[in-house]
Amino acid sequence: MTIWLKANADMRRSASRRVHDSLLSTTRAAHWKTIYATISRRGGWPNLDYAHQLSHGARRIATQIVETKIDGFKTLATNIVSDDELVEAHDLARQAVRTLESGFDEIIRNAQLVGGSIYADDLREDLEFWRACSAIGGRGYKDRINERNQNWFEEERQGEAEARDGGIGRVQMG
Repeated sequence: MTIWLKANADMRRSASRRVHDSLLSTTRAAHWKTIYATISRRGGWPNLDYAHQLSHGARRIATQIVETKIDGFKTLATNIVSDDELVEAHDLARQAVRTLESGFDEIIRNAQLVGGSIYADDLREDLEFWRACSAIGGRGYKDRINERNQNWFEEERQGEAEARDGGIGRVQMG
């Protein structure tokens, strides 16, 4: 178990996983009137809420990272419990799995809270961003809004989330 814990202690987020991917996906699928209504409310509308989508994105990233590690540990623990020669370690293995499972929910909940708040205040207060989005209209509206959204996260705020993500991008175990 110690070998597994040392080998899996540091879990880094893949560069291809971004918190705002959920928002971009949702705006691609949303009706243009929903997007328009959301923009006029600076991202806070029940049918399309930017902060909610960011929290969903953070939750998805954390789940993808942590769940595979926990599944790997469960496989190791199952092997230990199945081995009659390791009977003295059976209770420890079972307890470790229970602890990881209960901790998983807490990790995911925290990731979701942090993910929703990393950008939410800055985005809501960026009046220039909302003015620019409000000025967009006509054919290709959704695509141009999505380009503007993507630009805000990837160019204007590049690296800010990683600097203050509170551990979403790097989860420590053990």
